[in-house]
Amino acid sequence: MAKESKYSLTPQKQTAIDKVVNECAGKTAVEKLIKSSLNPKYAVYQFFGLSDGNVCMVSIGEEIKAHLLPASSATVKNWKRQRVAGMKRAEASIERKAKRDAAKKAAQ
Repeated sequence: MAKESKYSLTPQKQTAIDKVVNECAGKTAVEKLIKSSLNPKYAVYQFFGLSDGNVCMVSIGEEIKAHLLPASSATVKNWKRQRVAGMKRAEASIERKAKRDAAKKAAQ
């Protein structure tokens, strides 16, 4: 999860970044901001996790550039691992709720 930063982007700049990310992502949905560095002393970038398991890296400077990371990168592998874990948690939650509802109906 991305930490709160004392540096921030203007709403206009964030809108431009969102537009570039959506163009880079194509038809896949942007699910989450994975990590970012907005400190102007160092590189300014943001990583967005996409619904198909890819990661879009946005380099923010005079111009905003975005590209998909290669599937062999550690960031992509970690994002896929996080997505699978989240899906498993969601499925387990649905199953628990279904069991609880079934037990309530049986008790009545």
